[in-house]
Amino acid sequence: MTSTIDARSERSRIALIQAGMVLLAENKNTSLSDVAQAAGVGRATLYRHFDTREQLIEAVARQCIGAFNSVTASIEKTASSYLDAIRLMFEKVMPMHQELTFIMKLDALVEDNFSLEDLYRQQDEELREMLKQCQKENSIRKDFSIDWLMALLDGLFIASWQMVAKHNIPHADAAKLAFESFCAGVADND
Repeated sequence: MTSTIDARSERSRIALIQAGMVLLAENKNTSLSDVAQAAGVGRATLYRHFDTREQLIEAVARQCIGAFNSVTASIEKTASSYLDAIRLMFEKVMPMHQELTFIMKLDALVEDNFSLEDLYRQQDEELREMLKQCQKENSIRKDFSIDWLMALLDGLFIASWQMVAKHNIPHADAAKLAFESFCAGVADND
């Protein structure tokens, strides 16, 4: 009996996190009642799992970052170069539209949540390091700042997701176009 209750409780928690991810990314002012309704649970169930809105946001953020880490974990082992790691990142991350949309909007959702800031900063630093290594291996130009390259990657992800959502382009095609666009713009052709 207890395992049935535990399983149902976990399903409710997952449904709340999924609903929170979608609704909060669409509207940062979404109420917890709206999240509970979208998850198909009552407000009492929501409050059994999350005492506050901030707890729900943190759970969603941790879920998103965990999913990102999970799908990108093998990149370092399988990439033939740092530039190839960028290609693999586009391929693996492109289907994660909802998760990354939430992460990109996280700054607007939380204030002074240092544990989330640390997680986000770690993600950011890993990508920055990958770009620095691309420059060291002479696969991308050194005259572009890392900040510019980070903004370019963000823009390519956004453009790709828009093409997937609005024009039904397959994720794999969007990832390929994003990577080719990145290379065309920053490749070191010397």
